[in-house]
Amino acid sequence: MIENGNKISEPINLDTTYIGYLSDNKIYGTSFSEDKNLILLYKQNSKNGKINLATKLFDTQFNFLESARTSSDFNQRKEEYSDCYVDNDGNFLYSVEKRRKNNNYTENLDVVIKKRGVDTSCKITLPLNDKFIEVSY
Repeated sequence: MIENGNKISEPINLDTTYIGYLSDNKIYGTSFSEDKNLILLYKQNSKNGKINLATKLFDTQFNFLESARTSSDFNQRKEEYSDCYVDNDGNFLYSVEKRRKNNNYTENLDVVIKKRGVDTSCKITLPLNDKFIEVSY
């Protein structure tokens, strides 16, 4: 417990989410740009064969800069989404690995890039040339 802490401002509501009783309650993540001037708050939530990703970009004073939202088909047993990472310009990326059957070896790896100020994202498939990789986060 911090006894000498001082409240510097009122709390800021960044987002709200309703999570069902049996749902995974770890859906939020944060990423900071390398220069520490941008903060990306993101939410990944899977439900009914879909994964939803919502992002909000803030500066260091928590001024809202931009938001994005995507939804994709999702096979929880064969796909894994990485954390999101933001660069100094506010662009962010994440990877999607696809496994064959239920083992730990990745047979497809996509990198999804969303540029700041652009409505669409770009997906780059890394050629594995029939090689399997193991991705650990």
